[in-house]
Amino acid sequence: SSPAVAIGPDGTIYIGSELRNNLYALNSDGSLKWFYHANGYFNSSPSIAADGTIYIGSGPGYNFALHAINPDGSSKWIHPVDSWIYWSSPAISAADGTVYIGSFTQSNFSLQQGKVYAVNPDGSRKWTQTTAGKVDSSPAIGKDGLIYIGSDDGKIQAINSADGSPKWEYATGGPVTNSSAIDEQGNLYIGSYDGKLYCLGE
Repeated sequence: SSPAVAIGPDGTIYIGSELRNNLYALNSDGSLKWFYHANGYFNSSPSIAADGTIYIGSGPGYNFALHAINPDGSSKWIHPVDSWIYWSSPAISAADGTVYIGSFTQSNFSLQQGKVYAVNPDGSRKWTQTTAGKVDSSPAIGKDGLIYIGSDDGKIQAINSADGSPKWEYATGGPVTNSSAIDEQGNLYIGSYDGKLYCLGE
């Protein structure tokens, strides 16, 4: 898990732990502010909403879920999912607060399909979209509201944020496990295991 620094005057640092299943909040001097415990690993990085809510996915472990945590460390809600949230970190829509996160299913240690979840700010499910390959990358949100995600089948997919329907997909030459970045012009940058960096326009 990579640290995410809260936007605010106190500079609180939030970081997850796989070993102890905790999300830690550290003061800017490195002292412990609080910790939040879950029954699943915190491998992904937390994301922080404008209202201070901290979002992070848990799993594998005893439960797979997207957690919403208040700035004081108390649980706001827990949204259960039916697949592993591993490296994918939440992306938060600035327009309506919807939280997007990727995951993948696993059966008998054979990796199968991936899923992208859209969860409303109140913790209710907005939609789920299935991908042909597992999703380790984090979603990115375009200026037009499209959700971009890469998966292990080598494809980059654009998903409509309103209903989760696919808009288009682009096939690369290898698994896409890296997270993407979007510039001010709306161009999408993402790497693939084929050794190439792709730039895709809207």
